[in-house]
Amino acid sequence: MQRRILITGATGTIGTSAVRHLAAVYQPENISIACRSKSEGRAAFPELARLEFRIFDFECPASGVFDQIDTVFLFKARKKAASYRIRRSKD
Repeated sequence: MQRRILITGATGTIGTSAVRHLAAVYQPENISIACRSKSEGRAAFPELARLEFRIFDFECPASGVFDQIDTVFLFKARKKAASYRIRRSKD
């Protein structure tokens, strides 16, 4: 039985590289992508249709996104970029 892997920040610069590397090593159906929208995740990885996309935002972490996950790779934007995104979304 393979471990379930969750990757946060998967659509960022480092995260996309990590996802593609892990998908080459593990079966993609054992990899979950935590992203703000499923369409954003699918657009970032059109060649990896068997990935699971879970809705997640660092501002609301209690979403059950970590349920049935064995390993987490945590990538997060720098604080300056994240605060800009939050500020921009409130406008």
